[in-house]
Amino acid sequence: STRLCLLLLLVGVPALGLSVYASFRERRIEKRRLSEGSLALASLAAANQENFIRNTRQLFDTLDQFPFLLLSTNRAFSEAHLSNLRRLLPDYANFGLIETNGTVFCSAQASPRAVYLGDRSYFKRALRSKGFSIGDFQVGRLSGVMGLNFGFPVLDGQGRVVRVLYASLKVSRIAEALRDIPLPEGQALTVLDQDGTVLARQPDAEKWVGRPHPEAGALTHGVSHQGGLLETPGPDGVPRLYAVRAVGGEQAPAM
Repeated sequence: STRLCLLLLLVGVPALGLSVYASFRERRIEKRRLSEGSLALASLAAANQENFIRNTRQLFDTLDQFPFLLLSTNRAFSEAHLSNLRRLLPDYANFGLIETNGTVFCSAQASPRAVYLGDRSYFKRALRSKGFSIGDFQVGRLSGVMGLNFGFPVLDGQGRVVRVLYASLKVSRIAEALRDIPLPEGQALTVLDQDGTVLARQPDAEKWVGRPHPEAGALTHGVSHQGGLLETPGPDGVPRLYAVRAVGGEQAPAM
């Protein structure tokens, strides 16, 4: 589908990490300040992540203008062009073309053996919707790199899907973008896929990436499709305030 099945963004701060001796009014004011600041951070990070989606979609739209590449039956020819594309765009681990039966026709990361990608979510979504699609966290079977894949249907003259073009964005690139956002002490930014798997996090990325977020279910069901604020116990049992923002277009769900 055209929506991004990415959930963004969690900015977790102690919900009432305020002095128990503070007056109710002071706590309320402090909580409002934290809420506004967290939502602003989440919105900034969401806009940052949207750039990856927008750029990938624009890239697919451009490549769609070259049917001689996407519909070629010359594997070596297509691989050479996709390999050059990867060199030009190092944010991506791989580019490739998948036949409708799920087998890879060619990719920038060449392989001497047949590779099956028919079980990948971005492939299934592109076939089903006949539109731009976004997958989930994965380790590439060809590249061996952690990534988030995007799919795009290749159509013939009769409008039938004959292949799926894909691009694998490096998860490390998503993490690098988060590092450019300054965080107040005690806060964290986390990017999840639709299954609640962590794609990127600041800080402590190495402890989180590729793992399910323990609060994903509560967070995605506790806010609207666009996002919002939610107070819920964190993994440590301490009540925390989360600001959530969805990414991927007007129809992006919270999960």
